Parts: sequence; structure tokens; C-alpha cells
Amino acid sequence: MGEPCFRCDAVLEPLDSPEEITFFACPRCHRQYARKAGQGITDRWGSPISIALYPIIFSTQPAELADHVARLFLDGRTALEMPAELAQLVADIRDELERPKQRVRDILDVAGCEDDVRAFLRLLAERIAAALDKKR
Repeated sequence: MGEPCFRCDAVLEPLDSPEEITFFACPRCHRQYARKAGQGITDRWGSPISIALYPIIFSTQPAELADHVARLFLDGRTALEMPAELAQLVADIRDELERPKQRVRDILDVAGCEDDVRAFLRLLAERIAAALDKKR
């Protein structure tokens, strides 16, 4: 039996991949995943959570950057800028925090520890959700 999709539980299908990493795609919801040697499956680059993590890759204290990164998203200076995309980011973060499925720091090899990266994601989701609620 293969690996289940984090979002819809369909069995992931392997994709053509280089030696050092294996890529997967969900045949139902089309989300993509990656597994580096010696690690578990994570969201692949391009997923909403991976885009949120990009500005903090080298930070060992990422929670301190949550307000700044939220502003980047809300000011349209990231790959996600439409309200629906930002709402999907918030939903993905909340789902991951409520039902952990992966080591989020492994998605982009973030310098911060797992707990600090999750704290960053929690704060980021709160800031973006609050701003989106004000715009409605």
C-alpha cells in the first residue's frame, strides 16, 4: 500500500525523480509531495506552506519574523497574493497544526527547530486570517 495524501487520503503516485529525492502526486486533489533520503514525506516546493517557509529558511528564531512575513503576503509581495490563495494558506497551516502530518522544517530544510517553525506558522496564520477578516 502506498503513502496517503495529507489532504484527501488518496494513495500517492510516484513521479519521475532525481536520485536524492522522490516526488509524489495525488491523483485526486493533485497536491504534490517530496521525500528526501532519510526523511518522511513533506509538501513539495510550491505548496502554500512551502511558500510561507521560504522567507525564514535561514532563521533560527522564525517566530520573530511572523509579522514581517505576514505583511509580505498581505502586500502582495509573494507568490500567493489573492484572498483565496491566502485563505488556502491559512487553512493548510491550521490543518497541519491541528493534525500534524509532516516535519514542516524539512519541507525546505529550515534552520529553526520544528517547534519554532510551527510557532511561526501559527502566528503567520493568525495575522493573515485577522487581516482577511477585516477586509470582508
